Amino acid sequence: MLPFPIPTSNVVKNTAKTIIKRNPVFIMMNGLFLLAVFFLTQILFTGILSQLFEKSILLKILAFLLLNIMVFWPVCMGALRSYWVLTEQNEHSLESVFYYFSNITRYKRAVKTIALLLLKVFLTGVICLIPCFISSLLGNSWIYTALNSDVPLWAANLQLITDFLKISGIIVTVGVSLKNYLVPIVAIMDESLYLMETIHISEMISKHSLGSFASLIVSFLGWFFFSLLGIPLIYALPYFLISYVVHCRFAIVNYNLNLEQVLR
Repeated sequence: MLPFPIPTSNVVKNTAKTIIKRNPVFIMMNGLFLLAVFFLTQILFTGILSQLFEKSILLKILAFLLLNIMVFWPVCMGALRSYWVLTEQNEHSLESVFYYFSNITRYKRAVKTIALLLLKVFLTGVICLIPCFISSLLGNSWIYTALNSDVPLWAANLQLITDFLKISGIIVTVGVSLKNYLVPIVAIMDESLYLMETIHISEMISKHSLGSFASLIVSFLGWFFFSLLGIPLIYALPYFLISYVVHCRFAIVNYNLNLEQVLR
C-alpha cells in the first residue's frame, strides 16, 4: 500500500462542494459559458458544416472533430485552468476561459494537446480492434467467394467471437486511454513541458491514481443520467470538472510525496 493513499471519491467530492460554496457565481457562470460554447459549436456544425459535406461521412467527421478541437477544446482547457487556479490561489476571473485564445502559442498548445490525445485513442483503438477486424473478415462469405473457395463450417460461428472481440477491444481501448486522463491538467500546470512529457508524467501518476479516478467517474453516474433531463447539467458539469481538478491535484501531490518517500 502507498504510504500516502489518494483520498476517496467522497473526500474529493466534498472538497469540490466546499470550493463551489465559496465561489458559486463564478463556477456556475464558467460552466454555463462552457455549455453555451459547446452547443453553439454543435449548432454551427449541424447548420452549416454538415450541409457542406453531406455527401461524405468522412468529411463530416473530420469537420466535426476540427471544429471541436479548434473552438470548444481551447475554451474547455481555459475553464479547467481557471478551476485549477481557483483551487490553488482562490483567484478567479471569467475572462480566464479565453486564456488559450490570448496568444497563438497558448492556442496551439491547447489544440495540439487534444489532437495528440485523440490520435493516441484512435491508434490504441485500431490496435485493440485488429483481432475483431480479422475475425469479421474471416466470417464474411465474400472473401471465400473471391478466393473461389467453399465457406468453412467454423466461419458460421465467428460472429459471436467477433462481437466478443469488439467489446473486449473497446474496453481495453478505454482502459488504456484513461491512463492519459491527467494530460490536460499536467499541460495546464507546467506550460514549459513538451506534450510528450505531459503524456509520460500522466501515465506515471495514473499507475497509482487510475483506480481512484475510475471510482470518481462511477460515483458521478447518477448525475450523468440525471443530466439527460437538461437543466441539472448546469450544476453537474462544473461539479464534475471541479471534482476532476481536485482529484488531479490530490493525485499529483500524493505522487510527489510518495516519490520523496522512496528517494529518502
